[in-house]
Amino acid sequence: PVMKELPAAVSFSEADMEAAKKQAAEDAAKAERAKVMAEFAETNRELQHKAHITALNAEVDQLILAGKAVPAWKKAGIVEFMAGLDAETEYQYSEDEDGKKNQAAWFRGFLANLPKVIEFSELAKSKTGLNPGDSAARMASLVDKKRTDNQGMSYAEALLSVQVEHPELALDCMN
Repeated sequence: PVMKELPAAVSFSEADMEAAKKQAAEDAAKAERAKVMAEFAETNRELQHKAHITALNAEVDQLILAGKAVPAWKKAGIVEFMAGLDAETEYQYSEDEDGKKNQAAWFRGFLANLPKVIEFSELAKSKTGLNPGDSAARMASLVDKKRTDNQGMSYAEALLSVQVEHPELALDCMN
């Protein structure tokens, strides 16, 4: 049998050991710094995204208040859609437009230029010229006066009498 020769023992000096420890410590510190920087960058991205979503929510809320958007659009995800639009690359969307716009800016402009799609103000006109709350208050006042002027009259009798005398108020209260 032939014996194989063992490799010569490798020896390290104390200086080599210290240099290796120092290098390992530096490598660990670099890795830790890289990890902290990556975590910071991720946290920063998340904060920027939340701020962007908050701003978009406020913008859509303003469009809803202006009647240019309906609340259902928000429930359907318009804010998330807008958050996903490219805000960097610019395009020329039409020959009529002045200059180029990115997708996010174009869509914001599109929404801002929409006509009103919903009207929040009261469209029905009252026969008395009063809003329904005022008509009900006027009706209650007349019923109280009727009962004061006619001692012993029940509320139901006074209400019926006022409705007969002021049918327009009664109609306003029902609408």
